[in-house]
Amino acid sequence: MGALETISLLFKKYSLTIAIIGFAVVLVLVFILYLISIVSGKEMNLGFGKFSLKLGKKNSSKVQRIKTLLNDLGETETYKNLIGPIVDKTKEKTEEKDVIKLKETVTRQMAAAEDANIRIKALMSNKYAELLEENLNGENVRTHKYYKYYQIILASILDDTKRKILKQSLENNDIIKFSDLELEKFIEQKSEIMITVIFDYLDLLHSENSSIDMDELRKENKVLVPQLKNIIKDLYFNIKGIIQHDLEIIKNIDYDLGKTITELTETHNKNNPIQKIKKIIDKDKNE
Repeated sequence: MGALETISLLFKKYSLTIAIIGFAVVLVLVFILYLISIVSGKEMNLGFGKFSLKLGKKNSSKVQRIKTLLNDLGETETYKNLIGPIVDKTKEKTEEKDVIKLKETVTRQMAAAEDANIRIKALMSNKYAELLEENLNGENVRTHKYYKYYQIILASILDDTKRKILKQSLENNDIIKFSDLELEKFIEQKSEIMITVIFDYLDLLHSENSSIDMDELRKENKVLVPQLKNIIKDLYFNIKGIIQHDLEIIKNIDYDLGKTITELTETHNKNNPIQKIKKIIDKDKNE
């Protein structure tokens, strides 16, 4: 048998085995290319004459699912490292501002008003004592029942004026918007109202048994009007200073909060591993 005949017989005998092995090799190559297409995010085309095979066609959906998962993880990571701390810090600073606006500012305003009331009470009490002394024969006017009664009435009137007139005029801290000239006019109006209310109450509550005539007392009290107005003027300017001071503190709190939020955001964006992975996926997908 010749060599050609021998080769022909061997080819016929093992042709099926060779075909199977060849087909298997092709499948392995296709599978490898398919894996490469998934990892790289690129679509690959294999051509076999008129027949072509596309690999990685569905890879975009896989990438999208991975990105969705990363987004979910990213939201958890973002809340933990960014949103949560921002919410906590904002709550802390808001409570800090509320303490200033709703407690500390009002407390200092009312303390200033109480100081003004003490000055007004002392001024008017001294005037009453002078009048009372003229009607007493050497008695100690400071321990006299009429003087004590006057002190009680005056304290009650001043306290009521503070609560009803002063606090109402300070609502929303509007005086902070006034220029000095506008504030002067505002104070003049409020002073007239306060002094009129005080005098009217004193007339209403004046004891008929008092040794001091009501008309005489009002006449002498009117002499005190310029001094009373100065006390009230000082009060409003002091209150304006208190408001300005506290608003500056609140402004600094807001600035510190904004600075903290910026720092938290920058740190989060810099160190967030989820964002780094997403950038790699986007880069691979676009290549």
